[in-house]
Order: sequence, then C-alpha cells, then structure tokens
Amino acid sequence: MVLFFAFLFAAQPQPDAAHVLAFLNRTIAWYDRLDGEARLADQPTDVLYVNDNRQLAHQVVTLSFEFAKADAQFISSAPAPPQPPTNNRSQRMAQRAASTAEQLKREQDRLAALMQQTPRNDAAIAEAQSRVAMAQARNDAVSAIVAFSGTSGSASDLMSQIGALEQTVPATAGTPATAQHATNPTSVIGLIGDVVRLNQKAGALRTNIRAAEVLQADARTFSTPLVQLMSQMRKSADALMNQPDTNDSAELARRKTELDALNVRFRQVSAAMLPLAKSRIVLEAYKANLTRWSASVVDQDHDDLRRLLIRGIALAVMVLLVVAISVVWRRVTFRYVHDAKRRHHFLLIRRIVVLLLVAAILIATFASDFSSLTTFIGLITAGIAIAMQDVILSVAGYFVIVGKYGIRAGDRVRIASVNGDILDVGLVWIYLMELETRGSDQLPTGRIVEFPNSVVFDHSAGIFKQLPGTRFLWHELSYVVPPDRDFHDVQARMLAAVNGVFDEYRESIERQHREMERLLSMPSATPAPHSRLRVAPSGVEIRVRYPVEIEHAGDVDDRVAAAVTKAVQG
Repeated sequence: MVLFFAFLFAAQPQPDAAHVLAFLNRTIAWYDRLDGEARLADQPTDVLYVNDNRQLAHQVVTLSFEFAKADAQFISSAPAPPQPPTNNRSQRMAQRAASTAEQLKREQDRLAALMQQTPRNDAAIAEAQSRVAMAQARNDAVSAIVAFSGTSGSASDLMSQIGALEQTVPATAGTPATAQHATNPTSVIGLIGDVVRLNQKAGALRTNIRAAEVLQADARTFSTPLVQLMSQMRKSADALMNQPDTNDSAELARRKTELDALNVRFRQVSAAMLPLAKSRIVLEAYKANLTRWSASVVDQDHDDLRRLLIRGIALAVMVLLVVAISVVWRRVTFRYVHDAKRRHHFLLIRRIVVLLLVAAILIATFASDFSSLTTFIGLITAGIAIAMQDVILSVAGYFVIVGKYGIRAGDRVRIASVNGDILDVGLVWIYLMELETRGSDQLPTGRIVEFPNSVVFDHSAGIFKQLPGTRFLWHELSYVVPPDRDFHDVQARMLAAVNGVFDEYRESIERQHREMERLLSMPSATPAPHSRLRVAPSGVEIRVRYPVEIEHAGDVDDRVAAAVTKAVQG
C-alpha cells in the first residue's frame, strides 16, 4: 500500500510548504493593491467596479487559504517518499543521535550486568554509573537538537504559518469606495491633464489585469498535479472495481482496504483542488470586470482626445482669423491713410489690438478656471485703469484729434490761448510750434508747446483750428472818408484795389474753398473781398475784408495797403 501511494506521488511532484506559503504571500500582496483601485475611482460607475472587485478579491483570498489548509492536511497525511542518502547536516545529526543512543544502551546493559554479579564489585559499579550518566547527558543534548531541527518543516508548522498569514488579511472586503467626482475639463490644459490622467489610469488597470493573470497561472500550476493525481486515483479505483468477483476473503479485504484508502485520498485531493478551480473562475470574473472598466476609461480618453482636437482646430481658426484681420487692416491703412504719422499710429494700434486678441484667445483656450480668471483679469484691469487714467484719457483723445475733422501736422491752431502750428500728434501728446502776433504777422517764438491729448475733453481750454482743407484767414482794412468826399467813389476804388491784389492768388483760395466744401459736404459762398460801411464821428468808415493765405499774410497785407492808399489818393 505504501509503495502504491509512493508511486502516485512520484508520478507528479507535489507543491511543498515553501511553494504554498509563497503562493499565499503573492495572493495577499495582490489583495493589498486593491486600495490603489479605490484611488482610481473618479466616476460614479468606477465605484461600482471597485466594490465588485473588492468582493471578488476577498473570495479569491478566502479560497486561496482554503486550498492552503487542505493542501497542508494532504501533505501531512501522505507517506513520506524515500529520500536519497545525502551527506547533509541533518543526516549527520541523525547518525550521531543513533550512535549516542546505542552507546547509552550499551553502558546501561554493562551496569545491569555488574549489578547482578556476585560478589559485587562496588568500584566497578561506581565507575559504570558515571559512564551511564555521561552517555545519558550526550544522548539528551543530541536528541534535543535533532528534535528541534526535525519539527521545523513539519505539517503542523505549515498549518500554524497559514493561520498566522490568515490573521493579516482583513475579515471583510473593506468599506465601500466613494467617487472623487472629477469635473469635466473645458480648457486645453485641463483636457491634456485629463488625457494624461486617463492614460495612467488605464495603465494601472492593465497592471492589475496582469497581476490577476499571474494568480491564475499559480492556481493552474498547483491544480495540474492534483488533477493528474485524481486521474490516476480514478483509474486505480476503476481497476479495483472492475476486477472479477471472488470468494477469497483475503482478496476482498485487500480490495476494501485499497478502496477505502483511495476514497480518503480522493476526498483530500478534491478538497485541495476545488478552491483552486473556484479561485480561477472568480479571477476570470475579476479580469472581466477590470476589462470593462478599462474599456470605459479608454472611451473617456478617446472622448477627451476628440474634444482636445476640436479645441485645437478652433484655436487655429481663431488665430488665423485674427491674422486675416491684421492683414486686411494693414492693407486698408496703406491704401487709405497717406499721412506717414497717422499711418504709423494706425499700425501701432493694429499691433496692440492683435496682441490683445491673441492673448485673450490663448487665455480663454488654456485657462483651467475661466470664472476665477475673469475675476482676476477684472481686478487687474480696474487697477490699471485707476493708475493710468490720464494716459488712457490721452489715448482716447488721440482718436478724437485724428478724426475726420481732426488736427493734422501743419495745421494752425489755438489751444488754451496758445497759437501755433502743429508739429506732431502723438498717441499721448500733441506738439505745437508757438507763434506770436506782431502786426499782421504771426512769427515763431522759438518754443515748442506740448499738451496731453486729453485737452480735447477740457471744455475750459478750447481748441481752435482751420477749417478742413483751408490755409487762409480773413484780414480787414479800414479807411475813414471825410464828409466832403463821395464815400461811394472811395469804396469802389478801395474794393477794386483789393481785388487787384486778390486776383493774384484767387485761384489758390477758390481751390481751398472747393476742398473745404468736399470735406464738409456743405456748400458755402466763395471767399472774395467785400466792404462794409460804418458811421464814424469824423465821417464814414469803410472796412474791406479779404482772404489771405497764412504763409503770405504779411506780404499780402503790405501790397493791399499800398494799393488802397494809391487808389484813395488818386
């Protein structure tokens, strides 16, 4: 019988205590990793996967310990196979224990023989007693060492280690997991972060699936020799039960003994194999659960990638639209703005507007929390507006100054009682060459006056400038006619003399007048010399008003005065 079971065990090597304990350690380490799955749950459906996996994993651990206990009992009840002779320490200790026990027995037999001799030799008996005591001490020491080393790998020790490991596993599957409620990102930065997070999550789930596959492989490794052993025992039982009937009582007793032994061993093997089969089924369900979870994570990842692609396309379209606006603005500026200063200012404004639009698009695209960002930008804008209110007002005044009827370089203006010609109109400042009136001439004083553009909003200062398209002024000449002269004749002579001088530049004045009418879209009388009469104490005062070009005002006044004097005296 012993040889029969030794043959069965020799057919397929069975897992020893070290392999069983290693399998339990790997199972417990895998079970401890479930806390990592709970940290991955950020959606309500993820919580369902985590809670289901905890229950399945707890079943796997329970079944693994059931297998380990059954296998420990199976190992303890199996007959020890014959061991080949080895020259290790345990064998030497066993040989020494046998030698000391044999020596103790010899000394005890010698002492008993001396005690039975007559006459008794007391000295020999005393010496023999000392030798027995010495042999007993040596035998006790060696036996204690052999007994300790012999129990270190026993089945009872394996069962106690299994029980100690079982105490380290929680009795329940743990508290239900709760979702972290991750919000759906809307910005590009948020979408990129979500894609990275989902990739890491999918990688962690794939790692857990591979860990479950390793446990399945371990269970298959343990169950393979048990299945083969059960198959061999089933064949042996079939062979015994298919033997021909006999009336030999000894043969029947032998058959009964072998069938009873096979029944006991078959139950032990099935008790060890059944938990492994259940564990493999539960692990398959665990893997299927993780696979569904991983598929949902991949779907979320693809959805975020699609949203990220749409946001990228929208960003590119908006940037291209801003670039197109910039190009159109530049072409319109070069086509319709001929003044170099105004063109420079419009291009500068274009650059600022384009930069602001691009910055706004990038902030709106990459911002993670648009509401807080809007509040922050609002506070910054308010602070800048308060700190730079004068500069902002001057920039706003620039657009008023360079408007349709605004001020241009070269215009003669009067600002806050200062007369001058415009030298430059900047984005913040306006520069004048100051003029002073000396007789009929306005001559430079040698100074430049600068005003902030915000002066256009100061109603107390006042800005006076030429009509658009004109560079002429109205001057006046008066002469008092005594009562004894015909004032009508003098009036006609004076007007003819002024017209004579005016005819020399009449074309220029009329051209400026036509330009003014075109710009103002309003008809008006053509500028020409005319006279008015006024009663004076010493006679009749005749006043003649005539237009003069600003650049030649003094020279024209001299010539008009000379012509009128000659006409009146003649």
